[in-house]
Formats: sequence, C-alpha cells, structure tokens
Amino acid sequence: MKGKKKVCVVGLDGVNAKILHLMGIKPSVIFTLKSTIPPYTPPAWTSVLTGVNPGWHGIYSFLKYRGGGEALNTSWDVMFPRLFEMLAMNGLKSIIINVPLTYPFNALIGREKYVVVPDWASPAQTVWPHDLQRRYGEYMVKPPHTITLEGQHFTRDMRPRDYINVIYEYLRARIDLYYELFDNHEWSLFFIVFSETDWVLHKVPQLLEGRGLNLAWPILSSIKSFIEHVSSKCDLTLIVSDHGFEHKQVRINVNAFLASKGLIRHGYMLGRGNIPVISTQKRSRISLPITKLLRVVQGRAVSYMLRKDFLRRLLPLTTFVDTKRSIAFMGDSGSWGVYVRRKEHVNYVLRTLRSMPGVSRVVRANHIYTGPYVDRGPQLITIPRGGVELTNGLHGDVIMPISQGGHEIHGVLAAMGDYEVKYKGSHATVFDVTPTLLHYLGLPLPEICEGRPILEEQNPTHIGHGRLEYLPLFRRARIRERLRTIRYTYKPQTPVDSLY
Repeated sequence: MKGKKKVCVVGLDGVNAKILHLMGIKPSVIFTLKSTIPPYTPPAWTSVLTGVNPGWHGIYSFLKYRGGGEALNTSWDVMFPRLFEMLAMNGLKSIIINVPLTYPFNALIGREKYVVVPDWASPAQTVWPHDLQRRYGEYMVKPPHTITLEGQHFTRDMRPRDYINVIYEYLRARIDLYYELFDNHEWSLFFIVFSETDWVLHKVPQLLEGRGLNLAWPILSSIKSFIEHVSSKCDLTLIVSDHGFEHKQVRINVNAFLASKGLIRHGYMLGRGNIPVISTQKRSRISLPITKLLRVVQGRAVSYMLRKDFLRRLLPLTTFVDTKRSIAFMGDSGSWGVYVRRKEHVNYVLRTLRSMPGVSRVVRANHIYTGPYVDRGPQLITIPRGGVELTNGLHGDVIMPISQGGHEIHGVLAAMGDYEVKYKGSHATVFDVTPTLLHYLGLPLPEICEGRPILEEQNPTHIGHGRLEYLPLFRRARIRERLRTIRYTYKPQTPVDSLY
C-alpha cells in the first residue's frame, strides 16, 4: 500500500564497488552505476534525485555562467522536481540530509512534508523547518570546505592524517543529528549524502588500490555503522554514489591552454590570495593606466608572463578569466565544460580543444544533453583520458604531474532489504534511482523520466501506478512561491519616492 514502506538512500559520494568492499559492506545485490557527464557532484546528485539529465533539471556545476556573468547555483536553479518533492505531492514525508542545492528552502515544493539539513556548500548551515534549528542548531558546525564565486576552498594542503582528523571531527559533530532524525521523526524516505568519502578519496587515493585503510577507517567505520543501523529498520536500503574515483597522474590546466591560444581575456585585481577563475563586478580593479597597459599585451604574451610569474613579481596582482571578454573558458574544475560566448566561434574552439593534451574527446553539449535547459550549460564538453584531471587552472604550465584521487564515471548502486530484482543486468545509471524508489513505494513515475525501475517490492500490493505530470505541478507551485516572495518583499512607492 502507498506510504506503508520505509526506504532509505545512503549516498556515499565518489564510492565505487571496491571501496564498498573495503568498508566491509555486503549488500545482497550490487550494480555498477554510470554517472552523468561530467561525473560531478551537482549534476550527478540532481540527476539521481530527478531521473533526468541536466538539460531538464538545469544544473551543470556549482556555478552558473549567463550573460557574461557568474553566480552560485541555488535551489531556485533546479528546474525539475526532486524525489522528495514528488513524494510530498503524494502526501508522503521525507528526511533530506546533505543533498546539494537544497538552500534556500523557499524554492523547495511541499516543504511542509520534509525536514532538510543542507549540505556543506550551503551558504547557511541551518535546519528546515526553522523550529528544528532551535533544537538541533548545535550540530550544524562549520564545514571543513566552503565554496564561493572565487572557487572551492579546501584544507587539502594539510598532511593526510591531519586532514582526515579534521574530516572525522566534522562527521562526529553531526552524526548524532543523523541518528536523531532517523529514529525520532516520521518519514517514508530517508535520504542522506556523506561527502566525507569523496573528500577522503581525493586525499588518500591509495584506497583505490586497497592501501591506506587504517588512515581512513575512523570515517569509513562511522559511516558503516550508520548504514547497519538504518538498513536494519528499513524495508529497502539503497547505497548510491554519484560517481566513482580513479588515481590521477596528470593535470591539464584547460584555461592556461586556452590562454596560450589567445582565447582567454584576463582580468586583474590588486592583492594576492586565492586565485579565482572568474570575474565579478564586485572585485576592485587596478588603476586604469595599468589596466590599459596589460590589455596591450593580451593573449600569448600574458600567458607567457603568467607561466613565468613575471606579473606577480612586478605587482601584487591577481589575474583571472574575464568571462565577459573571453572567447572561451572552462567553468568549474571538474565540470569538463567549456563556455563559448558566440556561436560562430564554437567550431574553432572545438578544433582547438581537440589538440589539447590529455583529452579523449571533445563533444558538443547538445549531443549529450536534451531538454529545455541545454542552453544554460557549456557549449562544449571535454572528456579526459584515464588518469588525467582537467581543471580550470589559468596559472602555471598547461601540463602538470600530480598524484591524487579524481572523479570518473563508474559509481555504485547496492541494495539491502525486501525487494526483487526487476532488471537483469550488472549496470544501472543515476537516472534509475528515482523511478526505482517511486515504483517500490507504489507511486506514479514522472511523465519525463530517463531511467527505469530496477527493483520492486516482493509480492507487490499495487498493480500499475502509471505516470503523473509532476513537472507542471512543480512549475505552478514555483510561480506561486515567487509571487508570494515578491509580495512579501515589495515596498509600495510613496508619492515622494515616485518623484525620484
């Protein structure tokens, strides 16, 4: 019967079957899960929760680049209903923890039906509904990582053991909240993402070869204990990753390559610190004469000076990509996406990128994505060879040797509990998770869905649940929320105001 079952999804960011085995987790069935292109946290988790590609849900990376500007994506930028919103439309309750792009809360539809703990990248570490913040606020400690327009700020320059200790303390501070929400609240869906596994694999790639387990075990064992706890009390528990990991030996700084070809236009700012990839109107600019002088030596000359560090020795400058004036640039590191400002330049940039070292393929984005929001993303997708990390780096050499963990496309989907395997195969996709859970709960699938149910309830009590047009309901609710927000913030003009 609808709503009688309890399902739990434990998201292990970046984990593959080998890491699951190292953790000592033994599910009764396991699939290799194919991620999105790119295998990157924001689009991948959003596809897991919607069952559609970024062309439909609109999320390609942490940042959005439109009209020559840039901004952080938020919950308002997710343009397709997510699983917990679909359950809310059917009257079911959820607990949502550490899912990307769940803030601000007013963009979430049917939010009276769920509790939300936002992820580490949220600008506000608070709990929805707000009355729970008073009870659980002490658990909402500052994440070890942050993300801003200037990029992602990590503590990965620490020694591995010190880094692991920082991550472990963060997990210890919050995990009691996870148990509390699981044990003492009403829900049909419990969905939690552990980003700690991704952070550890970046820093300790030896885990991919079965080494270094003692270093990461405090974190992995805590997560394993949580999985054992929830799986013993749920009808169905899915363990899902958004992508896999591999050992990276080479880094390609894509923006440095584009700059060497004269396709990047640089912006300059006095001061040093974190080097951003993007421009923003809020940054102070250096004096006009110096700016004009630097623009005279644009292109290959500036690229040469950046590689040799001449500019930074001459002036305390931060040099970054001017997205409004550049012909092409890579957005977030990890996004694989290259933005081309004008359509007539796409073919030239495509040919140029195909000559870049470390690249397996360069594909037009509209050959990968379908849907109404394809234009929100990059125009070109650069797919790296195995062992190669593509970044948006602008400074230094184009090719750099490294030894670290990095994303790749093969994650994992594993199941424990009361179910039958509906799909006879060894592979699944990120698009299969949402239809599988809706089917298991006896709920209608969305009218637009790129996946299919791969598991079902044993001896199902429901027969055929059809399709439901969740998207129109979602869009109408969003419009109502926008109008409500406008009414709440609008201040009528007085006669004096109108004179000015």
